[in-house]
Amino acid sequence: MGEVVIKIIANGFLFCGDSSYIRSYWNILDFIVVIISVISISTDNKSLKIVKVLRMIRVLRPLRLISRNQGLKLAVKTLISAIPNVINVAIVCLLFYLIFGIFFISTLKG
Repeated sequence: MGEVVIKIIANGFLFCGDSSYIRSYWNILDFIVVIISVISISTDNKSLKIVKVLRMIRVLRPLRLISRNQGLKLAVKTLISAIPNVINVAIVCLLFYLIFGIFFISTLKG
């Protein structure tokens, strides 16, 4: 929480130019994780189901490390940009499985 407050004081929150805190997607993710953590810690009522959901979202905390390391940031962006190609390859593989499945069922009669 302290890191977020210091960054907001140093860079401004939203309307302080291009270096504002909320102008970066990594900072937005960091801000959401911190706010959710504060809400879940401040609410001690265990019967509320929304608090349990908020605690599960705190799993995103390790993503804060990515925002500080340029190499990890590049690796994550590369993985995200490769997802459409991986989906295309998976579709082609599924079509081959379907074709061979139909072929072997018809050839071996079940």
